[in-house]
Amino acid sequence: MGGHEIRFVRVPWLPGASAICVGRRLVLYVERRSDHRPLVGPSERVRRHEAIHCAQRAECGRFDAIYVSDYLAARKTEQARSHPDGRHWGAYYMVRFEAEAHACDEIEGYLDTREPMAWQAYPMVGEEQ
Repeated sequence: MGGHEIRFVRVPWLPGASAICVGRRLVLYVERRSDHRPLVGPSERVRRHEAIHCAQRAECGRFDAIYVSDYLAARKTEQARSHPDGRHWGAYYMVRFEAEAHACDEIEGYLDTREPMAWQAYPMVGEEQ
């Protein structure tokens, strides 16, 4: 991941997630069994996704407040209510931090070319896209 050195720490359990960024350079992850194979760590895509969140945290001192605000606003929308996987997931995908991470986590080297505060280019709940 270029010059973006992030420490991935295995934990026994996370609530509803396989990995979560908890700091500017720290990601917790759970090893998962896949088709009765040995335990595996996070995929490269998950590593890139969480690295994007670490970059967002590093540049945005109010990451948690903005994340929660986006999520709560999104939960009230018809788009979240009608999401095929339920309201939680509908709201989750509408959070601007998640929108950027999901849009870019398949791009190798994304963090090397990412513009600062790139998440702001994604619409807030209620804004036109």
